[in-house]
Amino acid sequence: MEKSISCHKCYEEITYKEDLVTAVKFFTVVPYHTDCFAIDSYRSFRGLGPLNGFRGIIVIAIACLFIVTSLVEVVNGDLSFLSIVIFWLLLVYAIIYSYWKYERHLKELPDQYY
Repeated sequence: MEKSISCHKCYEEITYKEDLVTAVKFFTVVPYHTDCFAIDSYRSFRGLGPLNGFRGIIVIAIACLFIVTSLVEVVNGDLSFLSIVIFWLLLVYAIIYSYWKYERHLKELPDQYY
């Protein structure tokens, strides 16, 4: 199930999951090499940072907590929390989309490189 994925900055192929960093750029999810992301994020502000990896799992867990607590407030009639729910749902969608479009198609780094 391998698919050719190119870096958004250098346009070279990304072959391993460990080399992939996904980020949001102008409302789209784009793939980077780890080094290219570090250079590009240094030059310009990357609001959300990388979406994949351990940070993405933590963000999903926090988002689920915020979504549940905010939905309770929305159900109780306080619509001011609706924008918070929509923001967190979009963030979780971006992380899941990043995995579905890019990360699942790449292979793991061989054991000899660990």
